[in-house]
Amino acid sequence: MESRLSALAVFAERWVQRPDFSRKRFLQFAELYYISYPGFQAINWVDTNGVIRWVYPEELNRRAIGMDIHEHPDPVCREIFARVEKTQEYGITPCMELFQGGEGFATDWPLIYKGKIQGYLNAVFQVKPLIDICLAKGVFDDFWLSVYEGDRLIYQYRPVDGKNRSEVWYVQKEIQFRGKNWLLMIEPKPKLYAATTVIANLSLLFFGLLVSIGLGLLVYSLIRRANTCRLALEEREFVEESLVKSEERFRQVVDSTGDWVWEMNASGLYIYSSHNIENILGYTSAEVIGRHFYDFFLPEDYEKQKKQVFEIFGRKEPFRHFVSRNVHKDGHTVILDTTGVPLTGIRGELIGYRGCDRDITARVRAEEESKKSFERLKKITEGIVHAMALAVEMKDPYTAGHQRRVAQLACVIAKEMGLTEKKIEGIRIAAILHDVGKILTPHEILNKPGMLSDAEMDEIKDHPRIGAEILKTIEFGLPIADVVLQHHERINESGYPQKLSGKNIMIEAKIVAVADVVEAMCFERPYRPAFSTERALKEISQNKGILYDSDVVDTCIKIFSEKGFKFD
Repeated sequence: MESRLSALAVFAERWVQRPDFSRKRFLQFAELYYISYPGFQAINWVDTNGVIRWVYPEELNRRAIGMDIHEHPDPVCREIFARVEKTQEYGITPCMELFQGGEGFATDWPLIYKGKIQGYLNAVFQVKPLIDICLAKGVFDDFWLSVYEGDRLIYQYRPVDGKNRSEVWYVQKEIQFRGKNWLLMIEPKPKLYAATTVIANLSLLFFGLLVSIGLGLLVYSLIRRANTCRLALEEREFVEESLVKSEERFRQVVDSTGDWVWEMNASGLYIYSSHNIENILGYTSAEVIGRHFYDFFLPEDYEKQKKQVFEIFGRKEPFRHFVSRNVHKDGHTVILDTTGVPLTGIRGELIGYRGCDRDITARVRAEEESKKSFERLKKITEGIVHAMALAVEMKDPYTAGHQRRVAQLACVIAKEMGLTEKKIEGIRIAAILHDVGKILTPHEILNKPGMLSDAEMDEIKDHPRIGAEILKTIEFGLPIADVVLQHHERINESGYPQKLSGKNIMIEAKIVAVADVVEAMCFERPYRPAFSTERALKEISQNKGILYDSDVVDTCIKIFSEKGFKFD
């Protein structure tokens, strides 16, 4: 019996060496001790309010779950548990009739971690299996055995015949162990009394001898078992000590990362939490264990994010970068990036998740501020672009709206060809500014109604270079100046100002070139009236692959003929 109580003491001591007070860990410990030390009726975990939360084995003790020991039907049990709560010291009850049947008693061990009570270890013992294990088989075949605790008969190996102790010969022996004092009484069976006086005397002598031998064997058996238990405990202590050291190293690694490492069961209840939670959400590990993950969500995100997480649970999938907004203990919002992996049982059932959370609040705030700054810069840039385009249009009224319409057609072509959003944005800005170089071209040349001389044409042809020189001083983050420089280049090297071949012309410039030609032909100029859309499309079709890129031309014709494109 002493070995079992010592084992429970080790259980309680080892249990509080790390802050993992989870149901999974409790069941692992309880199963180990239940199998290793027969005689337990139940091993229970009692919370700090005195309520039994976990039991082992569950199938035999399920009805005890939820029982408040403060409301135990036996007043002695209530009194002893209250004493344990007050003194924070081990307590043991007198023997009583168990609700599972038979005589037994209970012990309560306070579990204290860093000076704070975490709960109680409650163990219930049955007397009969404990004594049956200790008895030497065959030694007492001719004798009856009774065990008393005070005046209470707690074990009997004899028929109930109404006789009291004074009516029989017996030998008695006191057995003492932690908090208990039992009286062992051994008496001969009735068949020994039927013998003659001599035989009776010899029987009594033999009886005394057998009792001495029996008690000797009993003591020897107890000593051997105690030694075996001691060795087993020492071995287990060594293994558990190594495990504790390993866990301590792991905990140091976890604490050094700055991330919050956790484990939760299948219902989303935290059963383990690293200490970093205090730096992230302001709560201690003890305050988080036993609460659900969604208890910390921002109220307006609660239902949506809770549903998303349980959908992941339902698929039993690992997940990464689940971003959620949570409420810090002091009330401010904390944004967490969560990663988790599922934990499954031997039958593949989900038993929980293990993972970590990283505080990305500062990063998200910085990204939001950067985005706002970018939007402000974009608006400024957009204003500059339109101001420059307006300056060109004011100098050449006949081309008013030309750059805007070229941008409209060029963007539709680019989108139809599957270019990226970034390229399309570059085409839009370049198309709006493609004639900005004309701002230095003399007014009389731009608005001359007749044919231009060679010198005047050379001055006109210089506007792509001038425009590129103006725009390269502005940091757009896109190749705007290059597109403007190349928008009059042609596939057969007949363009200007660099006479580039098709393979050396940017796709953005090829698109702006086609859009520029089509728009220019569809609208009036000082030196000619407007052409029809059909005439403009015929021009680019006839020169497809010669002056203009084939893919760009085909796409342009398609959006007019099939998509019904019209200039605004």
